[in-house]
Amino acid sequence: MTAGNVHELATADLEDLFKKKLAIIGLDNELGNWRSTGYPSRNKNGKGKAGDSAFTPRKGRPDGSRWPTIVFESGVSESRPRLRTDAGWWMANSSGDVKIVLLLHVSSPKKRIFLEHWETQTVRNNQVTRDNPGDKRTQPRRISLVEITPGAAKGAPVTLSLQKIFLRPPPPFVPQVGEGNVNDRERDAQKTAKENNEDVERDDAEEAGGDDAEKPEGEDSKEAEGEDAEEAEGEDEGKAEGDDEGEAEGDDAEEAEGEDEGEAEGDDAEEAEGGDGEEAENDAEKGKEDCNEVKNNIQRNIVFTQKDLKTYAKRLFDMTTIYGF
Repeated sequence: MTAGNVHELATADLEDLFKKKLAIIGLDNELGNWRSTGYPSRNKNGKGKAGDSAFTPRKGRPDGSRWPTIVFESGVSESRPRLRTDAGWWMANSSGDVKIVLLLHVSSPKKRIFLEHWETQTVRNNQVTRDNPGDKRTQPRRISLVEITPGAAKGAPVTLSLQKIFLRPPPPFVPQVGEGNVNDRERDAQKTAKENNEDVERDDAEEAGGDDAEKPEGEDSKEAEGEDAEEAEGEDEGKAEGDDEGEAEGDDAEEAEGEDEGEAEGDDAEEAEGGDGEEAENDAEKGKEDCNEVKNNIQRNIVFTQKDLKTYAKRLFDMTTIYGF
């Protein structure tokens, strides 16, 4: 496998990842890839250029431009500074019509990839020239740099704006057939809330059963106390009075203690029930918020996560190992 093969494979695998992300929101057929299309230099003596991948909206650009909105440039033998020059070329010669450039620098021996995300930035034009006659000009700005290996993606995620790719507000989110991971958090939160509610109901049932079991025991205790009082009555009057007073004091103390314990247990049960119910409700609400955040993010952006990029690197380097490069 040559450096050219690695170059093509790295670009093709990144294209696949990009299209899969678009497919999740039903936009995979809304972009055309003009990878072999050449674009002219703004400088009369300059050379034109074709991107490794160059995507443009199939429905055309509102501004009528023919330039792509997002370009991929890959390099194996090229240096990273040379790739950055390529990013600058696209943005300068398109007068900012190219909104995003992704640079891939691949090192097969080190099994390492650098992914750089560049975008155009509009700034004040402090030096008016023939090429830049206006009061503002565009310049490239690096948004993110990710160092990727099969086991890590330092600097991820990479977030690409759908507004900049399509040059119009993205359509409403519509999950595609076979795609269900968007609602996983919401379903998990609902499941957690249901389980918590079941736990609360089970605890209530056990507590009610415990109260029923304690009731006969209390009645037996009262009967025993009554028999003891009658037996004490038949004995010496003075002794009986002393015993009655002692028993009365003991009964009062036990009754007060029982009431305190009952109230404390009731308070604890109510507090536990309220806490579990509130926690379940909060979990469900958090799940809905997370789900809405995920949906909103998908509506606005394409996101390459750490997992996405680690998988991308593993696939690429597994292939280069198999074919001996």
